[in-house]
Amino acid sequence: MNVVLITDIFGFCESLDELILILKRQSIAVTVIDPYQRVRHSFGSEKEAYGMFVEKCGHDVYFSRAQSILSKVKPSVLIGFSAGANVVWRLSSREGIYTQRALCFYPTQIRHYQDLQPTMQMHVIFPHDEHTFDVDILSKKIKEYPNVKTEITIWEHGFMNKRDAAYTEEAQRWGLNVIAEEIRHSGMP
Repeated sequence: MNVVLITDIFGFCESLDELILILKRQSIAVTVIDPYQRVRHSFGSEKEAYGMFVEKCGHDVYFSRAQSILSKVKPSVLIGFSAGANVVWRLSSREGIYTQRALCFYPTQIRHYQDLQPTMQMHVIFPHDEHTFDVDILSKKIKEYPNVKTEITIWEHGFMNKRDAAYTEEAQRWGLNVIAEEIRHSGMP
């Protein structure tokens, strides 16, 4: 089994390292797509990370880079976080992306692509609130698509990443359980 992780704007960091280790302990091959091509950064804030993301990559370049990699890799599960989740959503209706299941944690840019209809099983996890759109309205709209399941959590955007101000251990444990469940549904014992 192969899982592809598409990171948030922080790229490689401690939380990603932990997730990779958890997956590899289960004999799962892991491919990571990040905005900085494996270069680690120690951002002091989300604002600093976003500035670097826009300067070094941006949403459209990130999407193109992921599409190119995924045309060669055929993951069982595709998992994205924030900017990475936006990429996953945009890829979910593309031909040539061969994956069974996808999981999107707190995507915000999908509001611009809400009319795309995923061809794979898609689980979209929203934070309880976003300042740029109404989470309830977007969740209700996209879960009408045949392959889409949505969930609105009690946590804030970024809850899985220790570098984000919204991080909590409880939320991370919950998210790791969701990931484990998606992997089980994909056929992993």
